[in-house]
Amino acid sequence: MRKRFFPFFLILAVAAGVVVYFNFFNIKDAVIKQLSSIPVVKNVVVSYSLSSTQEKIAKEMDYIRSEKLKLQQRENQLNAKEADIKTQQEKLMKLQKSLDDREKLLNSKEVQIKDLVKYYENMDPQSAASILEKMQDSNQVALILKNMQKSSAAQIMQNMNPDTAAKITQIMMGQVIQ
Repeated sequence: MRKRFFPFFLILAVAAGVVVYFNFFNIKDAVIKQLSSIPVVKNVVVSYSLSSTQEKIAKEMDYIRSEKLKLQQRENQLNAKEADIKTQQEKLMKLQKSLDDREKLLNSKEVQIKDLVKYYENMDPQSAASILEKMQDSNQVALILKNMQKSSAAQIMQNMNPDTAAKITQIMMGQVIQ
């Protein structure tokens, strides 16, 4: 009779070992808890339980380290982007200042042109024509005449040398003269 039950107990022990090893039905924790109440087995179970806990802690620490590394890399990327944004902002501020300065200069030149226009409109057309013909910059002459009242500009151009008047007319029409 003994020989008949031996294979049964052996199969039962192997099955129990498989259930505990693979932790089916969360039985492993219950078995460890029961075994830790037995004085002789307690030392073995506690050391197994500690090593298992230490493994879990080590895995968690590895995970935390890898996440910390990822966060550090992301922080470095963000810092680099922030520095790039600051650099771009500084460039934009310089460009804005340059544009503001140019706008002031253009406004100043516009005021000067308007003043010159008033002077030449109040002059005798023949005198104004002779002065404007002596100016070196034909573009400036065209700008002055273009900003005048049409009748004043026409009288001044009528008193100019026909070649000069033709050149100024081409400039006023937007044609580039070389």
